Amino acid sequence: MAEPGSGSGSAALGTVEKSGLAKQDLATLDVAQLTPLTPAVISRQATVNVGTIGHVAHGKSTVVKSISGVQTVRFKNELERNITIKLGYANAKLYKCENDACPRPACYRAYGSSKDDRPNCEVSGCNSRMVLQRHVSFVDCFGPEVLFATPTGTIRNADIVPGTILLGPNGEPRTVGPVEDGVKKMYEVAYAATQRNAVEAESFTATGGHLLCLRIETPVEPPVYDSANDCFFVEHFIGKAEMISSTKVFFTTREAAEAYYANAGKKPVEFTMTIDAYLAAPASVRRNARMYRAGQMAFDGACPDLRIGEASQAEVAWLVGLWLGAGDALVPRFTLSASGNTEIKERIADIAGKMGLAVMVGERTDRDAVSIGLLGASEAGPKNIETCDVRAEHPFWAVLETLGMAGNKCIPAVLTTHTAEVRSALVAGLVDSHGSYASGQFDLEESEAQHAELFCAFVRVVRTLGFAAHCSRRITTAGGVEHSKLRVQFSGPGSMLPIATPVKQGADLQQKWASSVPFTVRGLGEGPFRKWQVDGNDGLVLLDSFVVAHNCPGHDILMATMLNGAAVMDAALLLIAGNETCPQPQTSEHLAAVEIMKLRNIIILQNKIDLVKGASAEAHHHEILDFVQGTVAEGAPVIPISAQLKYNIDVVVENLIKKVPVPIRDFTSPPRMIVIRSFDVNKPGEDVENLKGGVAGGSITQGVLKKGDRVEVRPGITYKDEQGNLKCSPIVSLIRSMNAETNDLEYAVPGGLIGVGTKIDPTLTRADRLVGQVLGAVGTLPDIFSEVEINFFLLRRLLGVKSEGDEKGAKVAKLGKGEILMVNIGSTSTGGRVTAVKGDLAKLSLTNPVCTSEGEKIALSRRVEKHWRLIGWGQIKKGTKIEVRTQT
Repeated sequence: MAEPGSGSGSAALGTVEKSGLAKQDLATLDVAQLTPLTPAVISRQATVNVGTIGHVAHGKSTVVKSISGVQTVRFKNELERNITIKLGYANAKLYKCENDACPRPACYRAYGSSKDDRPNCEVSGCNSRMVLQRHVSFVDCFGPEVLFATPTGTIRNADIVPGTILLGPNGEPRTVGPVEDGVKKMYEVAYAATQRNAVEAESFTATGGHLLCLRIETPVEPPVYDSANDCFFVEHFIGKAEMISSTKVFFTTREAAEAYYANAGKKPVEFTMTIDAYLAAPASVRRNARMYRAGQMAFDGACPDLRIGEASQAEVAWLVGLWLGAGDALVPRFTLSASGNTEIKERIADIAGKMGLAVMVGERTDRDAVSIGLLGASEAGPKNIETCDVRAEHPFWAVLETLGMAGNKCIPAVLTTHTAEVRSALVAGLVDSHGSYASGQFDLEESEAQHAELFCAFVRVVRTLGFAAHCSRRITTAGGVEHSKLRVQFSGPGSMLPIATPVKQGADLQQKWASSVPFTVRGLGEGPFRKWQVDGNDGLVLLDSFVVAHNCPGHDILMATMLNGAAVMDAALLLIAGNETCPQPQTSEHLAAVEIMKLRNIIILQNKIDLVKGASAEAHHHEILDFVQGTVAEGAPVIPISAQLKYNIDVVVENLIKKVPVPIRDFTSPPRMIVIRSFDVNKPGEDVENLKGGVAGGSITQGVLKKGDRVEVRPGITYKDEQGNLKCSPIVSLIRSMNAETNDLEYAVPGGLIGVGTKIDPTLTRADRLVGQVLGAVGTLPDIFSEVEINFFLLRRLLGVKSEGDEKGAKVAKLGKGEILMVNIGSTSTGGRVTAVKGDLAKLSLTNPVCTSEGEKIALSRRVEKHWRLIGWGQIKKGTKIEVRTQT
């Protein structure tokens, strides 16, 4: 194998560009000569994947930042909207000084992925240069997923740092102060909707000291007869900001009790109570207390003036909402049903007249509808509605352009924080366009594929008006193809909106959504939490669903993410905090996941060593050795470090170079890549000529991908035929570009994490829709299975879960026919129904088809107390293949 920097004799493999990186040249590329250490490869792309695993808050991201200079927070880089979008991971180049006399470990250094290949040695007195040894990619395994509302959208708990701006319950901004992590007894707070909500989270985790924000909607209960004392009583609750009390008033007659009840104040009572206090509260309090959503908000800051001529801001906002739902994205023209909608047509004409615009009405030839165009002064007179330029000298279109909406159907931030009157009119216009109204309730549905962003912004505006909104997902089938619809139903006090058509336009609405929701609390045992302070007197913030919460949420364990990340790992850094007992629950579970994936190269980092004394550190070191004894990590080096202070990071780099061998890679087989991310990198409203195809991010497992290659993505698009049989249509495309972080690639090899720019419709790649799929050369990918037969092995006990009176952990029950498991195959997480079990063999019917091959390793997880817990693993023996419709 060639040494780093030695080259192979080919100019294409060793030429250095002005950037300090080796040049890649497709014209002279010889795949047979490539190795993971070829200069043109190692210079631009990571070839070794290093996973960071361990219990939450043990310092995984900090270690990666210390080595690579990149802060890794999973999925943080969704905000980047260009072809070089990062994969949520960090790459690092590892160097060793060429001077053998340079003292170790200072002679080892790590830099970011864009560092040139021969930097100067930084050791004092050493005037030599560094030699590139490895290019590694760090995989950050999981993170807190609790979402909070911000003035412009949402943010995950993992991304919250001092200075983050959150949204308060009245619309005011709340600035986050100091952030701390820790471990305590945790609870799950689940606030239930009256029907299944498949769109938004319905729970969060918190410590026992977390302040619940509660409301009792009816603080006075009807009279009750007390048979023991032959009297009547009325119970009512008296609440203040930080307390609640229940009292009973007794009466000798029913009439007196009813008179008291009729005259008693029934204004809802709001109060805060810790989880511990709530669990110890009287049954009547627990029975009546509910979590509540924020009311109507008033935002600070300047609002754009929407008035046009004599038309008010509310009238213009209503027309904007109507255009969002029933308008042409490129012109101020509306398409409405030919029958009905009289009130809407009349209102359009009235507002147009106030704006100084003319109205043109024409019948559509393709369906039972009419087109209504708003014409500027120069367009007056008889015109063809389909061909005239309705944007000429047009003040309404000018407003849309000023708001950034022209050609881009969205709700800009300046409208989501406008006055309540404008927001209400905007919502009314959208409801009038194609929504439903009945009995004080509203209903609106949008295509998830086409209008997901518009839908989410609409729901946000609805909630800022104080409406209680319930979001759900509805799957419809048309022509054998499934379509996902996002639906919002909302109502509130009076449910008033200035809609033009106060008649039902759609299906009956049967549920009025309350502004408060019932909830349950259950213990989870000891676990991690992240707490922070916000400014303001009450410490209140909003969850993403606008449920009011206090400021110290925790988070949950996401083993599926860990297992998917392990699918592309070559080595692992096992982080164990030196100031906590070893092992923590997640540490055990993650180490088991590493064993399942047969990962043998492990380095143990005893982090936060600066927080403990010498004797404690030594005792903790022995705890680590006892913990890993008999596991795949036995014999692994244990390095004491402080990631925060960067102590011993050079020793970590040295061990990554010496202890982690360069993996054997297959460069000559047909290329194949596991997709673990996918994006739409186009900006909203991008011109057609500037649109880019979708981007798939992942790790190549074999072969070499080259720019211009024709590739296939499996399973691709799944659908059912007329007989109800599941079919798959793989996606075929061309590679337009490739990147490893900021480094452009002409070709990419196995190892590392890369982004592949394609010509695929970006709708198919948006928001990780290709995760779990496999990309590779056309006609070379494995079969697609809907059912698999596996040889499995179950753990004896659940890791990190203890049963009552059992310190060793709860036992793992046998697989049962009909039960649902979570199955991890490669980077795919899918459900699997057990259809048959015999000995150590089982048959699983998969919820989603999977592109895989016989002999593939899989992981099995079971739902235990509302959490997916690892119970074992298996190997695919055979399965039921799905018919594939090939593209030409």
